Amino acid sequence: MPSYGEFDRSRPRRHGAVTEAAETLRDTQLERGMMPNGRAPGFRSRGVARAGARAGGRADARDGGRAAALLAVLVAFVACSGPAGAGATPVPTRDPSAPTAPTSTEPSAGSSPGAGASPTVGPPDATPGVVLTQAWATAELTDVRNGQTFRIADLVADGRVVFIEPMAIWCKNCRSQQRDAVKALALLDPARVTWIGIDVESSESAQDLAAYSASNGFDWPFAVASTVVARALANDFGNQVLSPPSTPILVVGPDGTVTLTEFGHKSVDRILELAAAHGA
Repeated sequence: MPSYGEFDRSRPRRHGAVTEAAETLRDTQLERGMMPNGRAPGFRSRGVARAGARAGGRADARDGGRAAALLAVLVAFVACSGPAGAGATPVPTRDPSAPTAPTSTEPSAGSSPGAGASPTVGPPDATPGVVLTQAWATAELTDVRNGQTFRIADLVADGRVVFIEPMAIWCKNCRSQQRDAVKALALLDPARVTWIGIDVESSESAQDLAAYSASNGFDWPFAVASTVVARALANDFGNQVLSPPSTPILVVGPDGTVTLTEFGHKSVDRILELAAAHGA
């Protein structure tokens, strides 16, 4: 940036003797480092400084007044709004020492007797029995010993563990298995365990099966399998379940669990183990 002298010299010259003399004096002052008014550059008179200070003070006062007014408005707005937002209604507090009004348990007028209450479904200790839907479980069977009909599904629903033994009169392995069943059943609760012999040999009659049961002292239900029952067993457990010499046995628990045991003879201990595993 050019100095005062250089800047002022660049200005056009006025004409006239007096003007030329004045300009000559001004140039001489600039060369000596003086302002045209006789003061050094950067010099401010006390009057000018005091005037600036007064102007700055008035500006600061005006700014401080505006800030204080804005702060007062904000405080008033927050106090009116409250924590729940503008227009929130204050929640009245209760005196802890004041007595509490008793709560009425009577139903209000016009309300239904059970409104707002959980429905009661029977007594707490009532548990519905398991319902089996398999065809071999829902089919009606006839006990050849007395002619009474029964369903495996009903025995399970009564909370019993049911052993189902597909068998035949001519099967020696079946007879041996049934003798161990007699020993095992003597150690089990008859009210909780039922053994059923189902004759899957289509050529054998109910009368022959009844005579077989009586002659061997096998005191449990025996029934002749219908075509529907035999087919349902084969569909669910395979064709080997209809082979009496393999001594197949099914065990059904009161929870509806159905187990096809291993093929082959089951000892007394194994029968007791199966009964316990299914809830007997």
